[in-house]
Amino acid sequence: SERIVSLDFQRGLAIWIMTFLHSFEHLFDYSWVKEDPKQVFNLPPIVLIFGMIVGFFASWNAYFLLISSTVNSMAMTKRVARTANIRQMLNKQLLTGTGILVVGIINDSFLYGGYFGNALRSGDWKNTYYLWNGFFAMHTLQIIGWSMIINGLIHALLMRNNGHEKFKRNMVIYGGLAALVM
Repeated sequence: SERIVSLDFQRGLAIWIMTFLHSFEHLFDYSWVKEDPKQVFNLPPIVLIFGMIVGFFASWNAYFLLISSTVNSMAMTKRVARTANIRQMLNKQLLTGTGILVVGIINDSFLYGGYFGNALRSGDWKNTYYLWNGFFAMHTLQIIGWSMIINGLIHALLMRNNGHEKFKRNMVIYGGLAALVM
């Protein structure tokens, strides 16, 4: 099957940047900046420039989601064109999306930013706020999970009756949906 190298490169770059930024975020305690943001100007210029670059790329999470969604939609279309089994494609999307959603909830409710992570850092084992808050959080993993579920349902409807061959119709529908949610 044919691959689009530019999308593979962009997805790899986005994953690498997100991994680096998440590692940097957990490595450094920047609570002092929240208390008095003017303190940041006391940093050496090279650290300030590096921080600005990291901050700039940290705002690119939507880029990562867009690339991932694009590659996923293309893979779904190729799979349906090859096998003509829409139900199998939809089931895989729903199962994978639900799995990613559950992992995101587990992470936000229990792990680093959840109950156990906060209890270990603070020593307060009675505060269950982080446990319950994680069920309502909407972070990258939850967004990817919901995206796979919703896009899988929409794409399954569009792929019926050789819908993978109706490129213009599909683009108009997806463009309309994008305009609707803006």
